[in-house]
Amino acid sequence: MPVTELALLHYKSRPSTTSSKPPVSDTTLENLTRAARKQASFSHYPVALLQCHEDPTLIYLIGGWDTVEQHMNEWVPCQANQELLKLLSTDVDVKWMFHLDMDPADVVDRLVKSRQGVSDDGKDFVVAIGRHFVKEGLREGFWATWKENVDALEDFVGGRAKREGGWRIDDGVSADDRTGDRVTEKGAVPDEFVLFTAWENVERHMDFAKTEGFMRYGKITDYLDGAEIRHGRVFCIAEP
Repeated sequence: MPVTELALLHYKSRPSTTSSKPPVSDTTLENLTRAARKQASFSHYPVALLQCHEDPTLIYLIGGWDTVEQHMNEWVPCQANQELLKLLSTDVDVKWMFHLDMDPADVVDRLVKSRQGVSDDGKDFVVAIGRHFVKEGLREGFWATWKENVDALEDFVGGRAKREGGWRIDDGVSADDRTGDRVTEKGAVPDEFVLFTAWENVERHMDFAKTEGFMRYGKITDYLDGAEIRHGRVFCIAEP
């Protein structure tokens, strides 16, 4: 089964507080787009780049691979990728990267591209990226509770087609040799469930917390050590 790659990139220069211009330079955007196209061509899966709404210096990359091994053993060390990393190294670094047990087509083709059906040309469209850190030993309980109550989220977001989730399946890589910002007391990476949801705008997502359905869906928090939820605006989709 194909796997989804999720990576967080960081643009090293801080944005001006008085400027509405994105902090990423035109040259860096061109290089990021070039890198996404090269990866898509190599992997034969689309690659999406999304700028973080909460912190514009952060960029999410969502891609796909036939296997984790194809990504780590074939693409990562290959000359084309190393040249791209060198090209970007002055302005961009990789905060973390790991893989999920989900078909990348479900994320990019069904969720990311769903902005095409949003009003106002999808200018406010966002993909929420929710990282759920599950308490040790409670994965099965979390999974059962999530499946039992996810219909409350689906009813609000606009149906099953607007959400997709999967489990993290590896430790991945990061600049600090630890990925995901969370480790257990024993130093292990905890079970992590990542949920992608598509929204017309950030406010619409926040409105979900005001509903009765959210009270039921929120039962999953009993099984969590924490969660990180951010929103990304699509600025590049590279096709294979």
